[in-house]
Amino acid sequence: MSILHNTKPYITTTRHAYDVFSGTYDDTYQSPSELAQNHVIFSLIKQAQCHQPPILDLGCGTGLFLEIISLKQKEYVGVDISGGMLQIARRKFPHNTFFQADMTNLHFLPSQSFQSIVILFDGFTHIINPKTVVMEVYRLLKPSGHFFVMTLSKRFSRTPIIARELNMIIPHRLWDANSLRNEFDIFDNVQVKGMHVIPHWWFNDLPYMFMYLYLLCEITLISSYLPDWGHYMIITGSKPKFI
Repeated sequence: MSILHNTKPYITTTRHAYDVFSGTYDDTYQSPSELAQNHVIFSLIKQAQCHQPPILDLGCGTGLFLEIISLKQKEYVGVDISGGMLQIARRKFPHNTFFQADMTNLHFLPSQSFQSIVILFDGFTHIINPKTVVMEVYRLLKPSGHFFVMTLSKRFSRTPIIARELNMIIPHRLWDANSLRNEFDIFDNVQVKGMHVIPHWWFNDLPYMFMYLYLLCEITLISSYLPDWGHYMIITGSKPKFI
């Protein structure tokens, strides 16, 4: 695990960056290749049994999870640090529940109240104290509940997209497979996969079906066996049944 150091002048917080980016966030991820990526990710979520409610979506942003999987009010809770992102999420999904909070401090949610917990895309990347989040995930999951966490790997040499778009520097960490496994070692059935062995920005202008089939082949043939080759990393697992 490594913390990136950057000498550019505009250093900001994750909350501020996403507040500024919230108005154009959804438009940034509407290309055919981005939509294909989203659908592959949600197929992996189902494989990891993280589509089973009640679901806690940490770093929920503008509510992408609900765009793919329709859930009733009592089946879903979204949490995000950015008020700007949540304003859009609440407008899009007025009948679902959202809280503005830091995922390192979820004291307002009762223990063992979720069957599934997800942290998608860059959410875990921006956490400075990851063990605190891991312990919150453990506390909030029901016994035998499942988690699905995405983060950027050490192969990711670019600045995260939000920082590039806004010319900001946001604190973030890059991970390797062993570090992730060690961080989540209190869970059972822990698996790490890589994603985007070839950087995804190379595919921005390609058709949806090409990207979709490529990612399926990559995950089947490469990512499970060589997770450190991916620019994204996905870690999944479950809380022990007996604790």
